Amino acid sequence: MPVVALVFVVSMALLSTRTAKKASLPARTDDAVVASSQPQAEGTSPPSEGVTEAPPAPDPESKLDAAGWRMTLRNAVREKAWDKAARGVLTLLRIEPAALREHDVQNAERSVAVALEDAGGDPADAFFSTLTSDRGPDGLDVLYDLARFRGWSKAGKRALEALRRPDVMKRASAPLKVLFEFREASCVAKRDAFGKMAAEGDDRALSELVGLRDADCRRRDPCCYKESRSLETAIRSLKARLASPWSP
Repeated sequence: MPVVALVFVVSMALLSTRTAKKASLPARTDDAVVASSQPQAEGTSPPSEGVTEAPPAPDPESKLDAAGWRMTLRNAVREKAWDKAARGVLTLLRIEPAALREHDVQNAERSVAVALEDAGGDPADAFFSTLTSDRGPDGLDVLYDLARFRGWSKAGKRALEALRRPDVMKRASAPLKVLFEFREASCVAKRDAFGKMAAEGDDRALSELVGLRDADCRRRDPCCYKESRSLETAIRSLKARLASPWSP
């Protein structure tokens, strides 16, 4: 066979082999599109695949009892976290009103009221509104405490203004009514109210009467009651009534 013919035959054989190999190559990876890789349609959510969201963590304050709220209130006042402290005062007022007559709690509630009123705004308004309107006689007792022991402050003045409103005072307890009327009365009128204080007052009325008796004053002063027999009688009567197991 001529050399030219032999070269032609070998070339055709090699060309045939290459063509067969190309035909057997797999498709390129980027040509195979997986359905899950397609962009998700707008407005649809991905499949949950059995995964559920964890429920929100419970509020730890929701399980606090009165003792826990006392601690929360003291810590919040120490940290000057006034919103949280105000929540402590109002919660105690709701679940255990008697706690607001305790010495430590009273100091805390006074600090809260003074801080909120000095700052002003919605937190102060909400705090005083709740005491005035939403907590009945117990909230008014807190207002009286503020007016009595923080009278120089903006909070004390606001509390006093609230208590002077007839629509507010009509919701007060009988002991608070007689006590507030007594404190608002003139020196002469107080002499006529000693008996009513003894008959209707509580431990706050007793403290008020004893304070008047022991005050350092001049005898000619109309507000001096050092030698008032009616005052001494009222003090003895009120002490006996409060000591009685049947005392309301």
